[in-house]
Amino acid sequence: MKDRNRILLIVFGCGASSMAIEMTASRMISNVYSGVNVVWAAIIGSILIYLAVGNWLGSRYMAKHSTLPNLARLVLLAGVLTCLIPVIARPLLGLAAVKIPQVNIPVVSVIFIGVLLTLSLPMILLGMITPAALTLIRIAEPQKEGAGILLAASTTGSFLGTLLPIFFLIPQFGSTRTFLIIGSFLILLSVVGLSTKKQLGTHLLLLLLALLLLIFFPAKPLNSNQDLLSVESTYQLVRVQQENGFTILCLNEGQGIQSIYHPEIENYYGPWEQILTAPFFFSVSDSLPEVKNVAILGFAGGTAARQLVKVFPEVGIDGFEIDGEVVDAAHRFFDLPEENLTLQTNDGRIGLLQSNTEYDIVMVDAFNAHYIPANLCTQEFFRIVSSKLSQRGVMLMNIGGTSENHPLVDAILRTAASVFESVFTLQIPDSYNYVLYAMNFPSSVEIIEQNYANFSQSERYPSLLKETLSIAVNGLTKPEIPSGILLTDDHAPVERLADLTLFNAIRSYP
Repeated sequence: MKDRNRILLIVFGCGASSMAIEMTASRMISNVYSGVNVVWAAIIGSILIYLAVGNWLGSRYMAKHSTLPNLARLVLLAGVLTCLIPVIARPLLGLAAVKIPQVNIPVVSVIFIGVLLTLSLPMILLGMITPAALTLIRIAEPQKEGAGILLAASTTGSFLGTLLPIFFLIPQFGSTRTFLIIGSFLILLSVVGLSTKKQLGTHLLLLLLALLLLIFFPAKPLNSNQDLLSVESTYQLVRVQQENGFTILCLNEGQGIQSIYHPEIENYYGPWEQILTAPFFFSVSDSLPEVKNVAILGFAGGTAARQLVKVFPEVGIDGFEIDGEVVDAAHRFFDLPEENLTLQTNDGRIGLLQSNTEYDIVMVDAFNAHYIPANLCTQEFFRIVSSKLSQRGVMLMNIGGTSENHPLVDAILRTAASVFESVFTLQIPDSYNYVLYAMNFPSSVEIIEQNYANFSQSERYPSLLKETLSIAVNGLTKPEIPSGILLTDDHAPVERLADLTLFNAIRSYP
């Protein structure tokens, strides 16, 4: 192979590897720190700095070491250091996962910086490749212009490196082994730049060590010994755990519980049961209201759906869950009410918009950690929900609020109130969960109180319903609508509001 072609192949492979490392690092870090914009900005910004340093060093290095084997050594070293990223970063992230629930911000911040620094050396080395290769091309073929084709090769490789981890490597192998695969690929790629067989031995030995690390390095997430399932999907780390007879669905390394199931326990005293309160806002009655069709956006493991069927056994449920791995886990581990259920792997907003069904209840339960997808809390979204509700239909939304001063809860409440005629809030006891109820008809707390009075003394109705209504009666409020911005598709700063909520909680933390 001609030197020019070998150089182009190296540049292409390193371009692919640099973006693959960036995408894989983003997934690895977001499993603990979430995938919000501030985290993405920190990752991308630091990597751009590393690449810039590498660009500056690359031409200077080649000015003194202008041979193809020296270029290959840069690739080899980048591959070795890439293999070490998960070895160093995983213990740090495991510590961060413990410290985040303790609101230990200094330690969490230092760990975050430390994890970003583990990316520095391999990314600096990869940043050196293109300017170093350009120097070699100009020395070998001074009469030809090589910059354009080198940049094209690097950019094309970067395009491939953006897609491969997200759509294949991470879902298939997980982020840890994806790093090891990228590192092994770089070590193998370095062989292209060798000029003698004598140099081959060291490269192949390091490749063998990388492959052994790939085979034997533990790929399971930290603290996952009790997991029934642990898999990295296109979107997140999906974990199903067994604890004291409870089956629990957790996403990423966080401490939150997305879904819960126990074969002998009905009431989990969380936000899921409050779907049962929704039908009782319309009017006072001494018999169960009719509930025909329900949509659940952010279905997860289907806890709310199971609770609903216990009281309304004839109901039809359309579930929307964007993550196919979560859907598979729900079917495998959470005893779904399959006869009542149509479960789609789809974005909740898109699925609801495409549905032709009129719903008596629309539940939105897409909150993860402190954040909610922006497209599920804007005026435009609430108008879609409003148009899909029946005459007596109610929307309820599970929202995370970590303090009495909760800007995100206020913004969502204010935005919902701009679309619906009536809105109510309920804080779930002993939790950071708020439930927002919204409807297109006038209602009051007194209607819920009267319905509870009618049902609480009767033996005909499940205790699950009566306990749920009791919680609503004791905590339901019709709040004053705070002034401030309305969330729209064009302007929905939900991450900033969520961060402000978190900072308020930190300031009040003892």
